[in-house]
Amino acid sequence: MSQPLSMKKRVIIMLCALAVLAALVVFVMVHNKKVADSQPEESSESFVYKTLWDNNKDDIASIKLVSKLDTIVLTPTGEKTSDGQDAYVLEGHEDWKLSHLYQNLVSLSSIFQAYKKIEDNVTDPDRLNDFGLKDPTVLTVTMKDGSTKSMDIGNVSSDGTYAFCRLEGDDTVYACNSTYADYASYTMSTLRLNTITEIDVKNGTMTELYVHKKGSRPVHITMKEDGGTQPAASGQATYITSDMEFVEPYQNTTLEVAADLSSTYFAKLTTPEVVETIDPNCSDFSKYGLTEDDPEYRETITTRSGSEGSYTYNTTDYLFGYVYGDNSDRIYFREADSNMVLGVDASCMTDRKWEPFDFVNKLMFLKPITSVESGSITFSQKAAEGAGLAGGECTHNFVIKREDIDSESSVAAEDVLTSYQMDDKLVTTDSFGGLYRAMIEIAPKYEIDDQEPDYDPDDKLEFTLNMTDGTSFTLTYYRLDEFYYVTKIDDKTWFTTSIDDIKNVADKLQPVLDSMQEKK
Repeated sequence: MSQPLSMKKRVIIMLCALAVLAALVVFVMVHNKKVADSQPEESSESFVYKTLWDNNKDDIASIKLVSKLDTIVLTPTGEKTSDGQDAYVLEGHEDWKLSHLYQNLVSLSSIFQAYKKIEDNVTDPDRLNDFGLKDPTVLTVTMKDGSTKSMDIGNVSSDGTYAFCRLEGDDTVYACNSTYADYASYTMSTLRLNTITEIDVKNGTMTELYVHKKGSRPVHITMKEDGGTQPAASGQATYITSDMEFVEPYQNTTLEVAADLSSTYFAKLTTPEVVETIDPNCSDFSKYGLTEDDPEYRETITTRSGSEGSYTYNTTDYLFGYVYGDNSDRIYFREADSNMVLGVDASCMTDRKWEPFDFVNKLMFLKPITSVESGSITFSQKAAEGAGLAGGECTHNFVIKREDIDSESSVAAEDVLTSYQMDDKLVTTDSFGGLYRAMIEIAPKYEIDDQEPDYDPDDKLEFTLNMTDGTSFTLTYYRLDEFYYVTKIDDKTWFTTSIDDIKNVADKLQPVLDSMQEKK
C-alpha cells in the first residue's frame, strides 16, 4: 500500500510546479515582446483581409503622406489618364508629370485592409517603437465633405511578410500588406516622372549610331558621304545598298551595313518609358551598372531633320544598367552627363540590337556588276569535288567589256552595251549574271570573333573582283566542317557561310563553262 506524501514532499512539489509556471509566464512575455519582429500570431479576433476603411475615390479631395523623408500632397484633377485611372497632381508642383506609382497611394486611400489584428491597447512608447509606430509615416485622406481619416504605417516584420499599421484614434496594431511600407517611403522625387530626350524616329534621318554592350565589341555606323540609298544592279538583279557604313568594329571597308537598318531597326526604337525616379542626384552609378565609362549598355543616336544647308541635329545618349524588379520588368537608366537615375520599362530593350553581326548586310559584299571590270574565280581540288564541279581544280579569269559612252551621255550604267568574257572566250549574259549573283550572295550565318578557326586550307573557293575605280578585293572561303565554310573579314573576325552557298557558285559556274564550249 502506497504511503501518503509527507507535508515536506508536497511543499517541494508545489514549489516546483510554481517555478515551471513562472518560467512559462516569462517565456510568453518574451515571445509577445518579439512579436513585432516575427509573423503575427492568432489573436482572439482573427480575420483575413478585413476592410478598415472604404472610401469612394470620387469623394477624395486630397491625399497627404508625411514621413521622415518628405511631405507629399496629391489632389485629383477630375480627369482620367490615358489608361483610365484618376489623374492627380502634386501640390506645389502641378506642372510635374507623375509616374504611375502615385496610383498606389490613391488605391490605399480608397481601400485599407488588414490581414490580422496583432495587439489591442498599444499605447506604451516602447511597445509602439517595437512596431515602428512611435514615429510612423502618416497617410491622411481628406474627403470633399471636409472629413479626414489617417493611418500610421510602421515597420515590416522580420520575414518581410507584413507591415504594421494602425488607424488614427485606434490603439490596435494590425498586420497589413508589406507593400504599404514601400508606399510609405515615397518622396516627391519618387513620384515625379522625369522626361528623357526623345529619339526623333518620325521626322529624323539617322546619321550616326553607336551601340556597345558590356563584354562585346562596340558598333559604330555613320552615314556615307554621298548619302542616300542606291540600287545596285548586279547580273540582272537589283539590290538596295545602305546609306550607312561601318566605322567599327570591322576594318574591312567593303563590308556592307544592313540595307534595311532604318526600316526594320531604327524605326522600331522607342524612347524608354520612365516608371520611377530611383535617385535624383546619384553619386555612385556603379551599383546600378550605369558608370559613364563602363555601363551595361550604351546607345548613342544622332538624327537630322530639315534640308541641306539648314539641318537640325538631335542626339540621344542613353545608358542602360542592370535589370531589376520582381519580374525583371524594369531596367536602371540614365542619360549621359546626367546625375539622375531612373527606372524604365525593360520592354524598351526588345527591339534594340547590340552585337556587331546584327548590323551586317547578309549580302555582305554587295558590289554592283556595273562597277566591276574584271576578276577571277578559283576552286581547289577538294572544293571542286565537294561542290560537284566537273573538271576538278580550276581557275578562270573574266573580263567585262563595255561600250564607250560619251561622258555627257544620259545612258544609265546598267543600260550600256556590255559583253562578258571568261578565259578570253565570250559567254552568255544570263550565265555570267547567274554566276556573279551567286558570288555576291554568299551569306554569313554567324561570326567567330577574336580567334582563328580550325579550317582546311586545301579546301577553298577564292574570287577576286577588280573594280572600275581601280580598287580590288579578294575573298577566300575555307572548309570549316561538313556544314560550313569560313572567310576572314579582318584581323579579328571570321564569318561562316553555308556549304550550300559554295555549291551554288559551282552550279552557276558550270553553265558559264558550257557556254564557252558552245562559242568555240
